[in-house]
Amino acid sequence: MRTTLTLTALLFLAAADPRQPFLGHWVGTSICTPVRSACHDETASYWMTPGKAADVVTMDARKIVDGKDEVMGPPLDFHVDPSARTIVGVMVAKDGSRWTWAFTRSANEMTGTLKQPDGQVVRNIHVVKQKE
Repeated sequence: MRTTLTLTALLFLAAADPRQPFLGHWVGTSICTPVRSACHDETASYWMTPGKAADVVTMDARKIVDGKDEVMGPPLDFHVDPSARTIVGVMVAKDGSRWTWAFTRSANEMTGTLKQPDGQVVRNIHVVKQKE
């Protein structure tokens, strides 16, 4: 009986986790805007895992080159807003500037942007959650 109650409680907590819909592997396009001429379109491969806080997911951002995932940088934490179905993360560049990643989820798709510090959109992103 005690084991059944424990398992039921764990299942309830897992189902109530607002991060759950964002977790997993997401693949799609990351398309440059004209804002930065050095930017190149990419096939995005994002691995989302639970963050250290209950309202945080951590993204391991990669790009697919020659069929293989290439790491883009250190993992980045995103704040989850479950009611808006959004995640937002701030990347601090080597020069101290702050770049904002923002995504909105609809079912198994996310659309998002990467904005440079002045608010201009550098990338438009569309990814689809991959089946386990």
